[in-house]
Amino acid sequence: MEKLDAIEPKKRSSVDPFINIDGVDLRKFWEWAYSSLLTDVVRGVVAEFLVAHKLGITETEEDIRKEEWDPYDLDYCGKKIEIKSASYIQTWKQEKCSEIKFNIAKKKSWDRKTNKWSNTKQRNCDIYVFCLLAEKCKPDPTNVQHWKFYVVDTKTLNEKYKDYDEGKNQRYISLSALKGMVKDNSATKVSSYDELKIDVDNLIKLLD
Repeated sequence: MEKLDAIEPKKRSSVDPFINIDGVDLRKFWEWAYSSLLTDVVRGVVAEFLVAHKLGITETEEDIRKEEWDPYDLDYCGKKIEIKSASYIQTWKQEKCSEIKFNIAKKKSWDRKTNKWSNTKQRNCDIYVFCLLAEKCKPDPTNVQHWKFYVVDTKTLNEKYKDYDEGKNQRYISLSALKGMVKDNSATKVSSYDELKIDVDNLIKLLD
């Protein structure tokens, strides 16, 4: 059997039909599959979309979400951006709000075109955008006023956990640690949705 090349993802339209099923298009599938926006997986995709849209990288045919195993989420102005999301409120019954923490573990990177993994673990982006669905009373992921965004450059994050990472892989950062970084480091910002692009652009200028 010949080796099969990687398949390039293609942006689809909501009116694209399912083949040989009358009256069924992708809109019907998306409505059925992804209406529960608060679930961990779908909320994460919503967060990626909100950041990408604010940065202006959702409009062309080439602007499409990266695959799940890609080493980072967005390309923007020559920088690699990783999006992480968290929420106080989940879809299940809760006795109290969830503890907020974001995954920052070092990971091996996968190359889709070669189907090979890197040899070493690292944080594979230049910038993290941590997206917190902060509303605690009936949160709506489609309401951008319910979100807060923490913009952090990876060098600052690596420096914070340098000593710890020498012994083991720091897997999570807490909200209190993020707030401390915002207070202590001018390159780290907490942003509203309206401020997000400005803060990302300003951080990129500092990195360059």
